[in-house]
Order: sequence, then C-alpha cells, then structure tokens
Amino acid sequence: MISRFLLCLALLIPATAPAQSASPAPPPPLAKPPENVEWTVTIKGRTTRDPATDTPMGIIRQQVRREGRLRRYLTTRFDGQQSTSWVIGEYLLYRLPGWRPGNYNLLSGEDEVARLYTRDFPGFEIVDPAHYTGKDRLDGRLVHRFESDGTTAWIDHPNGYPVRLQTPLEIRDYTFAAAPATPLVLPDDIRASMARYEQLTPGLKFRP
Repeated sequence: MISRFLLCLALLIPATAPAQSASPAPPPPLAKPPENVEWTVTIKGRTTRDPATDTPMGIIRQQVRREGRLRRYLTTRFDGQQSTSWVIGEYLLYRLPGWRPGNYNLLSGEDEVARLYTRDFPGFEIVDPAHYTGKDRLDGRLVHRFESDGTTAWIDHPNGYPVRLQTPLEIRDYTFAAAPATPLVLPDDIRASMARYEQLTPGLKFRP
C-alpha cells in the first residue's frame, strides 16, 4: 500500500531538470566612432621581433581628428619632429618632416599605407567572436581581449572602443576625447595640392 502511494506521488511531482550553467555573455562589437570625434594613439615601437636584439624606437603620438569623410593626423615622432596628414574620402595626402611646405604626396585607399589612415582602427579586424579569449583588466579598466596570429586587441567594456593593440613590433594605446566645437577646415596648401592632383590625374575627384 505504501509503495503504491509513493509511486503515485512520484508521478505527480515533476522531475527536476539538471542545472545548466549560463552561457557567457558575448563581447561587444568594435565601436563605430561618431562622425565628429578625436582620439590619440600612443605607439611604442620595436626594431625586431627578437627580444635579444630588440631596440626600443621611442614613442610616437598620433592625434586623429575625424569629421565625416575628412580626418587629420598630427604625428609627433620620437625625435620630436612633427608632420600632418589628411584623409579626404578614400585618399591620403601626407608630408614627412623636412619636406618643403605644401609638398604633399598622394595615395589612394587601395594602397597598403593609405589603409592605415583611411580605416578607423587598423589592426582591430581581429575583434570577432571567433578570436575572443575573455575579459581582462588594463590599468584597472575592464576590457575584452581578442587574440590572433601573434596580435592581441583589447576593447573597452561595455562600449567596444579600442584600448590597446599589441603586435610583435609595437604597442598602440588609444584614448578618446570629445571633438572640438570648431569645424575641421582644410588648409590652403592642402586645397592647392588637391587641385593640382585633380588637374594632373584624369578622373580624380576629391569628395570630402
């Protein structure tokens, strides 16, 4: 009699499902910067991949101001020399320290060097769930870490802005700031270079 009672009780009480561990939350995607923004990249370079023969190259700082399809790079080299580069649409106009004023070289967005400027955050293409290796802390800041082929990228939690990129030859640290209220204006020497290149290159048309 008791056994029949226990059997009926067992049929009435639903079985408890085994506990399942919650899946970890996916990392945020890489942030897309607003149309008007400013950031600074501090670059610490190395000369070789071998620590035994490595010589630090000093620190390079790039201040990037973006406004729509227009952006300006102010680069301060480790020896203190400065240079200014401009991206107009998919084209890069740059001059190196020591070049005479107004002398800018032109590269299209298809060029490997130009892509380092026309893209927002080069190297952060590895920010993808397939390369996600977990949360981390940098300088007490909660970040998400991604690793692929010797490159490590860290992005901010929870907004997804770049924090650091480390490759065998350099470390890039990112800081962001609100863009100045004043608009980004092309200087006269850049406008003159644009007009000259448009005159010399059939079909070329800058579209800021």
